[in-house]
Amino acid sequence: MPMLIADPTLPDIPIVFTNAAFTRLSGYAREQILGKSYHLLSGSGTDPAVARAIGLALRAGEPIVRQVRLYRRDGKPLWVLQHVAPVFEEDRIRHHFVSFVDITERKAAEDGLRQLNEELDHRVSVRTGRLDELNRQLAAEVERRTEVERVLRNTLADKDVLLRDKDNLMKEVNHRVKNTLQMASSFLRIQLDLTHGREPAVQKALHSAVERLDRMAEIHEK
Repeated sequence: MPMLIADPTLPDIPIVFTNAAFTRLSGYAREQILGKSYHLLSGSGTDPAVARAIGLALRAGEPIVRQVRLYRRDGKPLWVLQHVAPVFEEDRIRHHFVSFVDITERKAAEDGLRQLNEELDHRVSVRTGRLDELNRQLAAEVERRTEVERVLRNTLADKDVLLRDKDNLMKEVNHRVKNTLQMASSFLRIQLDLTHGREPAVQKALHSAVERLDRMAEIHEK
């Protein structure tokens, strides 16, 4: 495990010991590490809140573990779990012990999984949006068809009313035509009775007219 020891009794808390695993992890030679701060590997992508949290924990005499992004000597980033703990001698903090666990591959896998989840979320969002649009279109089509059915039902109802009105009107017209024919036939019969025995030609014509009206009434009835 990459490890180093820093001396908090000296200015800037320099590194006073490092092992070979840390030199391999960082890419620095031992002589390039000794005397430097154990924040040696911090860079532009390192969260400054991690250094503040470590400082607060050490001043309180408490160990701390943080996940942090660091940089090798060649600038290549790496992710580590950094464990920093105070080492006491006679109730005084004599050293800071620091160890590192390289989690770069795990972090890359997590980032890849997160990107995959984001892509899947995006696809689901797009598909959901399409489904919502289809649902809106379907709802609009259902509403349109419902309105068409309502219009058709109303039209059929109006048709039924019109047919009933037509039947009633036809009955009324037929009744009136029948009454009119009967009334005309009655008038002609009265006239025929008044001319009985006189004016044979007129009586014959009236009798013919009565017969014709009777035939018309029978035809109309049929």
